[in-house]
Amino acid sequence: LVTAWFFGNDIPHIPNKREGGVCIGSKIAPIFFNTMEDAGALPIELDVGQMGMGDEIVLKIDHATATVTAFKAGAEIAKAPLKTP
Repeated sequence: LVTAWFFGNDIPHIPNKREGGVCIGSKIAPIFFNTMEDAGALPIELDVGQMGMGDEIVLKIDHATATVTAFKAGAEIAKAPLKTP
């Protein structure tokens, strides 16, 4: 969740808030999930067991089926429903 502070763009005239960005976690508490959505971020609950610090992760979001798939080095490592429309 800390990554929400580093990604995205500053919101003018609102200190310590950013818009945009993505936060991936295996479980995100509802209050933080809603706060990130309100701030314009995309919170994604996804199995992060195969992700490590510094890994480059590619996300494929399929809006037609409301699913998100994570790839690392071209291989699919996780897939989950997308909660945010």
